[in-house]
Amino acid sequence: AIDAVSEGNKGKVAARRRGRGAGFSPGWAPLACGLLALALHLNTLSTNEFIWDDRAAILMNEDVRPSTPLSSLLVHDFWGQSISLPDSHKSYRPLAVLSFRLNFLLHGLEPWGYHAANLALHAGVTGLFVLLVGTLSDGRSDGRALAWLSGLLFAVHPIHTEPVASLVGRADLLCAFFALAALLLFLSAAQHSSTGRLAAAFLLGFAASFSKEVGVTVFGLFVAHELIEALLLGCSVAGPSPWTALRAMVEYVAQHPSV
Repeated sequence: AIDAVSEGNKGKVAARRRGRGAGFSPGWAPLACGLLALALHLNTLSTNEFIWDDRAAILMNEDVRPSTPLSSLLVHDFWGQSISLPDSHKSYRPLAVLSFRLNFLLHGLEPWGYHAANLALHAGVTGLFVLLVGTLSDGRSDGRALAWLSGLLFAVHPIHTEPVASLVGRADLLCAFFALAALLLFLSAAQHSSTGRLAAAFLLGFAASFSKEVGVTVFGLFVAHELIEALLLGCSVAGPSPWTALRAMVEYVAQHPSV
């Protein structure tokens, strides 16, 4: 009888995962919300100088120059200082610095190019956010409306002003872009029982972590998603072998709430 209940629970999980995203058609929502987010910050392209922290992160950061070995990005902090020094900021963001370096290779120290990259990333982040909301709300009668409203609110919310307008906000934008992409791939991997997509989700999670330290929390979101889904269905999470370690962690936490 216990085995029958267990198999029934596994079937509920599998059915829930197969259904997620199957009925959600994003339509124009990701593109429209992304373009709106971009349009609201177009005025940043008119900036013709580096200001505040942008000067330290780009103008005075030798790691942005092609003459500096790429390996330096792995041992320096966000500001180009050796991370082992006592007065280092300890901000480890090599992918963010690498993106500045690519900007420098393309157009030198012209501020508009750096701001254009920020705008493109912000538009991409907004589009990915819409896709994530739509995927998670799939199956609801108001799922499409929820994706649209969430995307529009995300696009116009003033909290994004600082990371988009300031070039040092590149770290936040890259981190958000990779983290949202990782979450979408993680959900897709669960839906299709895909080892490849699961591996790609973890790689994107590491990319988010190397863009800004807070990106490491995306791995916690992976676990949280599995735990919440298991609790909602009243069963432990089932899946193919690539999920074994994650399932074990989720089930342990479920059985030991004090942890």
